[in-house]
Amino acid sequence: MHRCLLIPELVCAIIAECDADPPHWGPDKISAQKTMASLARTCRIFKDPALDILWAHMSHLSQLILCLPIDAWMVTEPPTRGEAKKTRIKTKLCLTRPLTESDWEIILSYTCRVRSLVFMTAERQEQTLETLLRLFDSPTTPPLVFPNLRTFTWHDKREGMLPCLPRCLSPTLAVLSFNFRSQSRFPWSSLGIQKMVDIVGSLAHKTPDVIRFWCTVPPPFDPVEMFSGLICGWTRLTVVGMPIPNTRALLHLASLSLRKLFITIPPTWEPIETTHGVSVQFPDSLEELRISGRTFAPCAHFLARLHAAPVSVGISSRRPYTGTEIQELAKVLSAQLSHQRLQELHVGTGGPEKDASHVLELKDLEPLSRFTQLKDLDLNELCLGNIGDGDIHHLVSAWPRLVRFLFGAHRRSPAGPRLSIIGLQSVLTQCPMLETLALPVDFHFSPDMIITAEQPYSGVVHTRLRNLHVGYGSCNDPKSVAALLYAMLPPVHVRCVDDDNDDDEELLSRIAAWVEVEYLLDYDFGTTSTDSDEDPYFVQFRP
Repeated sequence: MHRCLLIPELVCAIIAECDADPPHWGPDKISAQKTMASLARTCRIFKDPALDILWAHMSHLSQLILCLPIDAWMVTEPPTRGEAKKTRIKTKLCLTRPLTESDWEIILSYTCRVRSLVFMTAERQEQTLETLLRLFDSPTTPPLVFPNLRTFTWHDKREGMLPCLPRCLSPTLAVLSFNFRSQSRFPWSSLGIQKMVDIVGSLAHKTPDVIRFWCTVPPPFDPVEMFSGLICGWTRLTVVGMPIPNTRALLHLASLSLRKLFITIPPTWEPIETTHGVSVQFPDSLEELRISGRTFAPCAHFLARLHAAPVSVGISSRRPYTGTEIQELAKVLSAQLSHQRLQELHVGTGGPEKDASHVLELKDLEPLSRFTQLKDLDLNELCLGNIGDGDIHHLVSAWPRLVRFLFGAHRRSPAGPRLSIIGLQSVLTQCPMLETLALPVDFHFSPDMIITAEQPYSGVVHTRLRNLHVGYGSCNDPKSVAALLYAMLPPVHVRCVDDDNDDDEELLSRIAAWVEVEYLLDYDFGTTSTDSDEDPYFVQFRP
């Protein structure tokens, strides 16, 4: 061994060079791990640093079992064809005998190096339930299996796995993420829910230094009080995702230096506290706020209790919305949030109701015009309804800083698109910094609008826009539309909705026309798109 390898900084530099650590699992990741394993066997100098990296992240507990003597484990026979359809793992590892102290010495020599642990879903696990229980819930299992763990994510939805959870906790944990939400394959009993309540109740004591916490829970019970008590036991939180808290927990969260707050409103929650609840002022450290519920109504009720100045806000509803809900939500957003600090606003929904109450008008969205610093506005899942050229001009005149604007391109309006080329030009004129736009525009050409050598284009030219999504917009003359877009938006990549409804001939005709426009722009006019320039939102709509 050369003397230079006695210098710790040099060894670390060599290890860092070999640790490419590709972000996704694949050939590069496997190759990097093989390189690190070879380096660990090269000499003692490299062994510990290389093992620290190899074991830093664990998502398959089979690694621990395979480190044991060969008489301690075995591979089960492949499952039947019916069982194979329910799981991605064809074989399972199982323990053949109880673990001894010497077995645990081997296991702990590796688990002490683990910094991040992911407990996969049952379908992805390579061990049987009995094996995991014998590993984590046996008399010989030490109190701390992962003594230096920093990040822990639990995805197993089986009630029978709950005894394993406390053994994975460590006082060193900084990031906790629990997904307890039950599935039809793994129903929870009242006893299992009570066990979970007991485990959650002790989390703050066992993991006092948590700074990031995220949790979802089974729907059969109200988690408000349980998680509210837990949250009050942590004082260093910066990121929280949880069911809706009560007033005490909300006041506690407001006293912290939170950066991100994600609130999920359970279906059983009723806004009883809203009438008598206090208004909570959050500090400026809160940068991101996300609220999701079954409908927009409980989201608006909860938001009405907050006063905050986040940079980014997202509101999502799992069910269709009504016009009344949109009106109330817009009013609450304008009343409770800072007009001068909000830069990103995302409103997502399951779609409009079938009756006429969902048809949007200018007055419904008028309160949002007070957010003059918006750069990213996503209203793409709202139905435009009666919004016309004059309305869109009035709205976007309040948002001159927009870089990304998605509005109504994801939903098909019953009355068809009411926005014309004039409305599109208004958006381009009012938003000079725009790079991504989704807007259902009706490109209906008359003969006097066609661009020719004798009649060149002399209108608005916008050179920053890179992505245009026209949704369910119409196009009666693909060649003329392509020529206009090339003159108006030289570097633009155009996309239309990708709908495979074979029964709607009119829709299929629209899609075919827009596909021709895309082809003409990409090849005849030479504006071939590149993945690096394309907004991620548009990639999913490629034909």
